[in-house]
Amino acid sequence: MDTPNHPNHPKPKQKTAGNFSKYIPIEQIIDYRLKGLTHREVGHMLGLTRETVSKRLGQVDLSTLPQFRTHEADIIAYHRRRIINSVTPADYKNASLLQKTTAYGILYDKGRLAEGKSTTNVDIHQAIRTIKMLDSGNVKGEDNQ
Repeated sequence: MDTPNHPNHPKPKQKTAGNFSKYIPIEQIIDYRLKGLTHREVGHMLGLTRETVSKRLGQVDLSTLPQFRTHEADIIAYHRRRIINSVTPADYKNASLLQKTTAYGILYDKGRLAEGKSTTNVDIHQAIRTIKMLDSGNVKGEDNQ
């Protein structure tokens, strides 16, 4: 018989101190550390122990973060090239047209984004009309008395 009191009935998992920390995004912990908070202060802010904060931060190397940010576009380009070079003729042949065009579009857009280039199209004529409207003070919803 499968009832809650039966010995073979599975017990619901409860969040414990041991598994709660995985629900806290590492980015949030890093953000607090980069703001100068100690491990103990970060733990207090997030309801974690100092030890848990130290353990989670031990999984990342914050000392190289500034270098990574400086060279992020090059790092992304390097990995894009590795991915593209790893695609075999068989992979390409087996991929659908949708998969090929989607992959290309994502790689292209992410590359432009990492290089600080535009990733959207702008209607320059609409932008000019908007600027002229703002310059003239003719903005809808404003009381122009």
